[in-house]
Amino acid sequence: MAIQTVFSTTPTTLTPQESYTLVPGLTITPPAGDYLAVWVNGTTYTNPAGNELFNTALYVGGSILAHTERTLQFESSLDGSRQPIMGNSHITVNGSQAVEVRYTLRSEEHTSELQSH
Repeated sequence: MAIQTVFSTTPTTLTPQESYTLVPGLTITPPAGDYLAVWVNGTTYTNPAGNELFNTALYVGGSILAHTERTLQFESSLDGSRQPIMGNSHITVNGSQAVEVRYTLRSEEHTSELQSH
């Protein structure tokens, strides 16, 4: 298994999305090989109305890896709190496949800091 460069984003305000959308800055096309992909997210909601859902998933070559989907649910008592969400997966790429972290958000805008290793 190879070790690939760590990359991360600066705090980003993510807007509501109905379908999976690329998290800005979280895409890489590594050389062919086997990898352990790990991503960590610290998410802060402000003024949640209740039952907001934030989902992340890993995509390889434009296809979702369904077992990597993660869901974080917020409700009003968590206003302003920072919540973690993370995932990992063994992946095999052919050298031309992009590896991406994508998200959906049913709610208000919120600030997210995602890191991928």
